[in-house]
Amino acid sequence: MREDEAVNQEDILGRISILADEMHDVDKKIAEAELRVKKLKETHRQIAEEQLPELFAEVGMEELKTRSGLPLKLKNKVYTNISRDRKPKAIAWLDENGQGGMIKRNVIIDFDKTQEEKVAALLRLIGRGWPNNRVELDVHGSTVKAFVVRQLQDGKAIPMDVFGVHCVDVVEISSK
Repeated sequence: MREDEAVNQEDILGRISILADEMHDVDKKIAEAELRVKKLKETHRQIAEEQLPELFAEVGMEELKTRSGLPLKLKNKVYTNISRDRKPKAIAWLDENGQGGMIKRNVIIDFDKTQEEKVAALLRLIGRGWPNNRVELDVHGSTVKAFVVRQLQDGKAIPMDVFGVHCVDVVEISSK
């Protein structure tokens, strides 16, 4: 190796080292920023879901404007979450209670990456002779949430635990 090539290689290795250190510093700053954002989100949640709703309950109001003019509104938010182990019960309940139209039947056939020709053939001839298929029943999360909200608004009983229903009072800055 010539002397000028060795110097050039040392220069490149030095630049690599500097950039790697810089990248490492940026990674640390990103992690710190993400932690700060996580803490800020938790503080926001505590204010919006705990502290402000408690104060709104004390004064018996659902809407108000702050001294600085921020319009606040108390809302009840509904969250749903059907876990994998509760899904069969939720689907059975929907079906038994006249809501079977919400349930989707998904046909799933597994192929590995090298079976592109089989995938193309399947698309030409849907479903014949494909042993690696399974049929799964599913219901979309937003459909369940909309259904649960309607049922609660109408005062109808639903199995809250099966649908993973969680209701929270939240104070939001409204966009009036």
